[in-house]
Amino acid sequence: MLTKSLLFEKKHIRFVGVGGVSMSALAMYLAQKGIKVSGSDKACGEFVRLVQNKGIFVDLTQSGKGAEDCDLAVINFAVHEDNEEYLFLKSRNVPFVWRNEVLGALFNDFKQSVSVSGSHGKTTVSAWLSWCLKKAGKDPTCFVGGLLNNPRTNLLVGKSDVCVAEACEYKKSFLTLHPFVNCVLNVDSDHPDCYKNFDEISSAFKEFLGHTKNGGVNILFGDDPVLKNIEGIKFGFEKSNDFYPQNIVDKKGFFEFDAVKKGKKLLRLSLPLAGLHNIANALCVLAAGEFLGLDLESLKEGIESFEGVNRRCSVIKGDFDVIVDYAHHPKEIACFLNTVKEMGYNKLFLVFQPHTYTRTKLLFDDFVNVLDGDEIHIIPTFAAREEVLKGFESSDLAAAAKEKGKNVFYDENLAKLCDCLKKKCKKNDAVLLVGAGDVENLKQYLV
Repeated sequence: MLTKSLLFEKKHIRFVGVGGVSMSALAMYLAQKGIKVSGSDKACGEFVRLVQNKGIFVDLTQSGKGAEDCDLAVINFAVHEDNEEYLFLKSRNVPFVWRNEVLGALFNDFKQSVSVSGSHGKTTVSAWLSWCLKKAGKDPTCFVGGLLNNPRTNLLVGKSDVCVAEACEYKKSFLTLHPFVNCVLNVDSDHPDCYKNFDEISSAFKEFLGHTKNGGVNILFGDDPVLKNIEGIKFGFEKSNDFYPQNIVDKKGFFEFDAVKKGKKLLRLSLPLAGLHNIANALCVLAAGEFLGLDLESLKEGIESFEGVNRRCSVIKGDFDVIVDYAHHPKEIACFLNTVKEMGYNKLFLVFQPHTYTRTKLLFDDFVNVLDGDEIHIIPTFAAREEVLKGFESSDLAAAAKEKGKNVFYDENLAKLCDCLKKKCKKNDAVLLVGAGDVENLKQYLV
């Protein structure tokens, strides 16, 4: 089993695909601890630039340049066996470890290790809790699955025994983690390329909940059918939970409420993030923070001052607003659209990019039903690690939505689409760029 001490014995660690959100954070953490780190990737995205700004060499050819003396290589599931650098390193007998093994080796060394998992919302909650801990002076180390808006990073390196990490269920990656505080937000059907059915996903989350350290705690969304009967601290909207809201007030999609614990009002919170779902997210942060010893005043200050995560209902102001969101599952899209509708716009122009063909196939009818707006534009699928699945492409999704009577278009020419939207959109309209792929890149042509 990979341990922190074994990692720290290495002279040069190479990250193949260092531009991944988790890979980049791990690379920067190890470099900051004095280990020689280099990386490679196919393109220079935002996370590659973060790594480069820390003085880490990144080879954008993935040919093995700069990796000649490395004694360990880290890979993730996006790296295929025909990758040129993978083959180069393999020919030199360099040992490989998975990304989640490295995270586990580091995370499990902290006494107060906090994981945040769930099919939806884990990036927001892990970032929000990290911010609260930092504001309260706990000096945590945090591996966040997204880019914090302030500070603009996916990594915080602290000096305390507190660590927060997003725990991903893809291919059971989270099973390398043994948290002291194990937060699970929800369990939903997703990742059909590695889980056959919902029962397999549920079993994986239940197995992960068995990894919680002795003396630690499971903090669970008690409204979830899978989680409600598992022992732990519960949060949610139902009064059967330990933490629940009362006296909710909606202010154009932003909510105020009384946070209640077992019938006793703790404090009133005014959320900085839009959306009803963020009430549950804030309650999870409150429950975890209280268990870790944060006082209510510090928690209120941290929760209310959080500036959010990039691509989570990120609003860019201009002649018309552009709102970017990472939603790529029908339930996430529904939640996002409900939030935006509460914000008072005149017209909404949805640009949706499906993420993976297998997800589109599994949830095809759900996608057709949930997509909504004055105009709906579906652009080519972000395939990620997959080959094309005929019958489940973006054009098929658009055709099915059109049959439902929706004002939907399939757009291959993205430059033309952006020009068209700029001409149509007026003040107090919004263009919604939705998906987990590179749809966010369109914002530079709209603002």
